[in-house]
Amino acid sequence: MELKYRRVIIVFFTLIFLLVGAYLLLVAAGWVFNFKDLKIIKTGGLFLKFEPSDATLTINGEAYNSKSGLLQSGVLINGLLPADYEIKLIKHGFTSWQKKLKTESGKVTSVTKIRLWPLHSTSSTLEKNLEDFWLTNAGVVTKNKSSGLVFKNNTLRGNKVVLSGPQSDFIVTSVQNNLFLTDLQNPESAINLNNLFQSLKSRELKLPGLAPIKEVFFHPFTPSKLLLLTSNSLYSLGTKKMELERLITATSVNAFALSGNEAFILDGKNNVHIFNLILKNDDLVVNEFPTSTITLKTSANGKLIFFLDKNKQLFAFNRLTKKLEKLSEYVDDFAPEPKNDILALINPKNISLIYLLGYNDDFNLSSGATTTLPFKNLISLHDFNWLSDNPDYFLVGNGNDLILSETDYRSNLNYFTLASDVKKYAVGDNFLYILKTNGELVKSAILR
Repeated sequence: MELKYRRVIIVFFTLIFLLVGAYLLLVAAGWVFNFKDLKIIKTGGLFLKFEPSDATLTINGEAYNSKSGLLQSGVLINGLLPADYEIKLIKHGFTSWQKKLKTESGKVTSVTKIRLWPLHSTSSTLEKNLEDFWLTNAGVVTKNKSSGLVFKNNTLRGNKVVLSGPQSDFIVTSVQNNLFLTDLQNPESAINLNNLFQSLKSRELKLPGLAPIKEVFFHPFTPSKLLLLTSNSLYSLGTKKMELERLITATSVNAFALSGNEAFILDGKNNVHIFNLILKNDDLVVNEFPTSTITLKTSANGKLIFFLDKNKQLFAFNRLTKKLEKLSEYVDDFAPEPKNDILALINPKNISLIYLLGYNDDFNLSSGATTTLPFKNLISLHDFNWLSDNPDYFLVGNGNDLILSETDYRSNLNYFTLASDVKKYAVGDNFLYILKTNGELVKSAILR
C-alpha cells in the first residue's frame, strides 16, 4: 500500500477516534444527540426515594432495575432526554404510586417523599354498638347508649368528654354545667373541677366570686398541669398538689390558642396577649385584629398568628414584621402543619396548601405560594389531620369515607380511600382507630 494511502487511512481513523471520543466525553457529561431535533442537547435525570424500597419501578411502562435495597438511599436515573415521563411504583399488597414527571436539561427532578401504603394490615374490632370514643395514654374511653362513658369496665362520671389525648392519663368529662377530672390510673374516683377551681381561686389567690370555666387544655410541656380558661383569665392548675396560678388577665377572652411554650389570647379590645409559659411574661400586641374572630391558631414556630372570622375570612399576623395580611376570602377550616410552615385551607370541595415561607425541596415555590390539590369526585371534605410522622401526607374525611393523600400536587395526585362507612377516626401511636357508622370500633396498624 502506497504511503499516501496509509496516511489517509491513519488520518481517517484518527478523526473517527477523536469524534467518537469527543462524543463519549459529551455523553459522559450528559450531552446526547437528539435525532428528532437533529441537535446535541444536555440530558436530565430523575431521583426517586420510596418506601418500601423493593417496590417495582416502571418508566413509560417499561420496568427499570432500580437496584434498591436496605442500603440504598434512593434511585438516580441519568441520561434522560427533556420530556414528560410516566413513573409508576407497584408492590403486591400495597397501594400503587404514579406521577408524570418532567425532566429538564442539566437538572434532576426529584420526588423523595414517596410512600406506598399497605392495602390490608393487622386490624381488630375493639367494641361494638358504640356512639363515640376518645384516645388516652391509658387506653380508649368509649360511650354507648346503655352505660354512658366507660373505661376498662369502669363507668366514668359525665356523659361527654371535653378533654382527652393519646399522651395523657387524665380526662375531663362534663354533665350539664359540671366538669369532672379523672385520672385513668384510678378511674373510680373523679374530682369536680368546677368546685376545685372555685375553692382554690378563693382560698389561694384571694379572688372571690364565681368564674365559670369556659375551656380546659393540657399544659403543653408539663403533664401534671391543666390550663383553665375563664371569660377573662387563663389559669394553671397543678393536678398533683392541687395548686392554682393565674397566668393572664384580659378584658375578655374572645379566642385562645396554644403553640409550643406560648399561650395566645385575643381580648375584647382586639389585642393579642402572648404569654410565655416558661418565662411567665405577657407580651401585649396592640393591633386592629379581626373583631369577629372565631378560631385562633399559630404556625409551627409560633411566628404567625392566624385568625378565622365569622365570615370565613382568614388572616395572618406576622410577629416579626407586625403586619396583618388576608390569606383567603373564604375558607371553612384551616390546619397549620405541626412541623413546617405549610397551611392547609379546607373547603367542602377542595384543599389548598399555602407555603408560608416557600418550599425548596422536591420542587421550588416562592414564599406565600398556593397550590390546590387536584382531587376528583369529592363529596364533602371534613376532619382534616396531618400525619405527624409523615408530614407530607394527611388524612381527611370525604362524606363517610376516609382518605389518605400526599401533598405533592404534581400530576397526578396520589390518594386513596382507607376506609368507608366512617363516623369518626383518630390516630394514636401510629395506629388508626375508626368508629364505623354501625357502631363498630376498629383498630388498624395501616399507618405503621
